[in-house]
Amino acid sequence: MEKLTYQEIMADPQTAADYAHYRARIYRLASSVFADDVTEESLAQLIAVACEATDDSCVRACEAVLFSNLRAYEGADLPALRTKIATEYAELFVGPRPPLAPCYESMYLGANPRLFADVTMRVRAAYKEQGFEVGKRNHVPDDHMGYELAFMGAMCDREAAAHESGDAAAVTACQVAQSNFLSVHLGVWAGFFASRVAAAWCAEYYNAWAQFVEAFVNDDMAFLRGCADNPVSAGEEA
Repeated sequence: MEKLTYQEIMADPQTAADYAHYRARIYRLASSVFADDVTEESLAQLIAVACEATDDSCVRACEAVLFSNLRAYEGADLPALRTKIATEYAELFVGPRPPLAPCYESMYLGANPRLFADVTMRVRAAYKEQGFEVGKRNHVPDDHMGYELAFMGAMCDREAAAHESGDAAAVTACQVAQSNFLSVHLGVWAGFFASRVAAAWCAEYYNAWAQFVEAFVNDDMAFLRGCADNPVSAGEEA
């Protein structure tokens, strides 16, 4: 597990593109975990990946921690495990009882915690600025954890394409947009969300994922501080 600095990664266009693709895959995977109910197939795939992974194959330390947690499910009865995790998902995020750890930014940062209010609209505006639109607009609020992770995945994909086409200006614009979104939205509430999940009586599978998202996002914010045009902390090296 070798940690490269921002400058080292950006020095080679292919390395930079590969790293952006890697970040996109992680964000999309985490998005699917929180956006969709678990299936036996997805569980089997995740457990298999975790069992094959080694610390040396992980890009970031938080991956090794997540895979260690997922390996604990090796050999489990998948139908029973799926039922257990689906129950955990309902208790934490859906109901019918009040969710123990709502998946919405507005429940953690809003002056008056309320869906489809000011926080949701600010997140929607951030998406619109980058041409991103959620799949179930006006049904599932834009500030759902799954959507915010998906947005970051889309922006990393866009950055990778810019690296591959040699468009330095587009690379910088993508990285600044990512940094802004993490600094104003996802990076601000991911820790609060992870704490709520950890405190829930039923949290196990999703606790591992919530802690992973918090750590990955924090690592990403540190990484993006290397961008010289980053208005949050220009020129810092991660």
